[in-house]
Amino acid sequence: MTGDWIKNTEQLQIAKRYDHPRINTFDNAQMNQLLKVVGKWRVFIGVQNEAQPEELVMLTKFIHKEYGAIFSLPEIEDCIDLSVTGKLNVDAKPYNSFSPLYVSTILNAYIEYRNEKIAEIRKEQDRWEIEQKEAYKRSPEYALELLKEHIVSVFLSIESGKEFFDYGNVLSKWLVSTKRITVNDEERQNAKDFANKKIESEKELNTNSMKNGIRKNLIMSNPEDNFEMYYREYFTRKYFSKYKNVGEIIKTLSLKDVQ
Repeated sequence: MTGDWIKNTEQLQIAKRYDHPRINTFDNAQMNQLLKVVGKWRVFIGVQNEAQPEELVMLTKFIHKEYGAIFSLPEIEDCIDLSVTGKLNVDAKPYNSFSPLYVSTILNAYIEYRNEKIAEIRKEQDRWEIEQKEAYKRSPEYALELLKEHIVSVFLSIESGKEFFDYGNVLSKWLVSTKRITVNDEERQNAKDFANKKIESEKELNTNSMKNGIRKNLIMSNPEDNFEMYYREYFTRKYFSKYKNVGEIIKTLSLKDVQ
């Protein structure tokens, strides 16, 4: 529970105590530690009659059975300190009776106190995690992650003979800006030929679809509007054709490619 979302010393101490092992996981040595704490508790609240060993053992077992999954040993110690200093919302006077009823009353009051504090910590943790995610989305590391995902998607589409989508020509523009592809007059002409060929194929498809009534009720876009997209697609395909697998491309990427 501890982390950068902790706001103050009180929250830090609550979180540290909460992160300790639960009492129901204790071995014999740890149970002896709990027994000593129970004995200290009896002294702190000022019970006058002499303590019997059986009494302390009984209360220790009671805590282990009824509260073992809820408390850590440091939390029990904190509960004692807060109760005897009047910081829990409960009457902490023992009336000369150190019994399971008294122990339950104090521990239940501490649970309310602790849960309220933990809720505050969880709220701060949630807020902090949201801020971290938002900050990461603005980071070069996130931009690189998105770039890799896009490259993998496009590469696999090309490899399987499917159409791919480079919305906004983001990938092709990146290839040019990072000088991964160079454009000369011959390549420009090749790209134009590629784009025109795709446009003609699309026009033919639209015509046949209209004849067959497939797209009768649809408003179709003008294939000419896709010229730039197809033009840039040529260079993207050519770049990817140099690699046997997408892993080879991913290895070449670094943060400088998105800064």
